[in-house]
Amino acid sequence: MDDLHEAFTEREIAENLARAEERSALFRRYGVDQDALRSSIVRHIEGVHAPVLEVGTGKGRLTVAIARTVGDVVSVDTDPDGMRMAALLAAHYGVRERIHFLLSDAARMAYPDGHFDTAVSAFTLHHLERPEAVLGELARVTGRLVLISDFNETGFAALDRIHESEGRAHDRGSGAFGIRDAGDQLVRLGFRVRMVEEELQTMCVATRAQ
Repeated sequence: MDDLHEAFTEREIAENLARAEERSALFRRYGVDQDALRSSIVRHIEGVHAPVLEVGTGKGRLTVAIARTVGDVVSVDTDPDGMRMAALLAAHYGVRERIHFLLSDAARMAYPDGHFDTAVSAFTLHHLERPEAVLGELARVTGRLVLISDFNETGFAALDRIHESEGRAHDRGSGAFGIRDAGDQLVRLGFRVRMVEEELQTMCVATRAQ
């Protein structure tokens, strides 16, 4: 995926940015400030050692924020279309060279144990088909800090209203494995876990016990 930027035109970059900003404006109308949510996540990983592993590229908002604040990022996802949008966004902000986009199953990553200092996954947990396997792999390849974030009930309710306004429904998955289940699993895997509650999201900040 790293050669995507070579074919980008200024028009493509500008059109992608316009779509992203339009989407952000819609979310704000329903009380969801996506930039504020991601800024809160980034504050918890400022000063960590790069590269940072991100699971769940999405459209690249958090990917770009990490690249601009922390440094190099390895971003893993299975959606090539979303990854291309993320690369276009990174090109606009001038951080494309700091990001390695990896189209891969996050439950089976080709990295040695403890390869990354820090791993982050935001608003992805409820979409995962095998969350336990992904978390186990995150714990394996991360030496110090794992941060998992997802919407809480207030946040999910806001998302439902946004999607309803567009005539569709937001897929929350089965709901059988949530953010607190993630925290419990990381404790079993040798991490000290702190849950951070915010208005729209809950963060599980897990530090490997020494």
